Amino acid sequence: MSLPSFFTHPHLALLLSEGPEDRVSVSTLRRLRQLLELVDRLDAGRPLGVRDIREHCDIKEPAARRYLKMLQDVRPLESYREGRHKVWRLRREPASGGAPLQRAAALRFATAALVELEGTPHHQSLIDLAQTARADLDDVGRSKLDRLVLGFRPLNTGRPLNPDRARWLVLLLGAIENRKACRMRYRRLGDGEERSYMVHPWGLVLHRGRLSLIAGKRSGGRPDERRRPERRTFSVDAILECQEEPGPRFVEPEPLDYESIYKDAYGIFTDLERPVEEIHLQVRGPWSRLFRQRAIHPSQHLVEADGGWWDLRLRLVCCQEFQAFVLSLLPNVRVLEPQSLREDTLRIVESWRLMARSGADP
Repeated sequence: MSLPSFFTHPHLALLLSEGPEDRVSVSTLRRLRQLLELVDRLDAGRPLGVRDIREHCDIKEPAARRYLKMLQDVRPLESYREGRHKVWRLRREPASGGAPLQRAAALRFATAALVELEGTPHHQSLIDLAQTARADLDDVGRSKLDRLVLGFRPLNTGRPLNPDRARWLVLLLGAIENRKACRMRYRRLGDGEERSYMVHPWGLVLHRGRLSLIAGKRSGGRPDERRRPERRTFSVDAILECQEEPGPRFVEPEPLDYESIYKDAYGIFTDLERPVEEIHLQVRGPWSRLFRQRAIHPSQHLVEADGGWWDLRLRLVCCQEFQAFVLSLLPNVRVLEPQSLREDTLRIVESWRLMARSGADP
């Protein structure tokens, strides 16, 4: 409906005659301006609910529902749920393909791929958006979407077992947004010991299938220490307890260059926590074919050697995860450098041999 016809709407005519002696009062003109603002909001693609109308016009719910009825009469609206609340928006014409189909498929893919956010309001918002995008399609479009989604199905076989993981995620995201310090109890991955830390949460990173927290660690757990906190990386799955600390906001750090931080990392440890080392391995058989098809690290350099062996060179932080990976390549791997990795690998292999000869369990 055009704007002039909006002024002749019967509900609006009733509104305009609310003043004494059928004169238009100042308050009535204010209501008219607010209603036109609501129409502009709908035309701009922004949904609204009864609560939005009530707050925008400063009126009670029965009047807000009357105004909603007026908006429904002058604009084609459709309703859907946002959490527990019902909201209205301009009705969209169902589509079979094109951009709406691609958008609906992208949201379905994101919902499945970002399983690391499962259990959080952010993941639920993705689910709601995906459902809304699907509802905007016609029957042909929904059929196309279902076939398209079947073509991409991430299998998340390695699921985190920490029952409080989603709770910690929501808490940490809130602390990052509000720049609030957190105190947490944490089980270290290297030795399994439990430690308490006072940290400034800076960011969350999904790296090699593991969700990590990059934070500034306060020495001695003192939140009021003036010097810049030490940057550390923590596995979210290893957090046992976490709570936001009262007090002032911490100073926001410089924007984090995540690619630079993880450039030399294989697992959770970054270059500030352990030294970067030059790795020289030789691989053969199925593993050489694997490394020719897929790089396990950005620094990977593979060159054919003699006797079916391939030289594999990497530059990274050597940690328990990488050592376990090297052991999984046996017997089709030789460790040449660094010496510490070579000695550790030989020691573990020798212990396996001794256990095999004695019949003992590993």
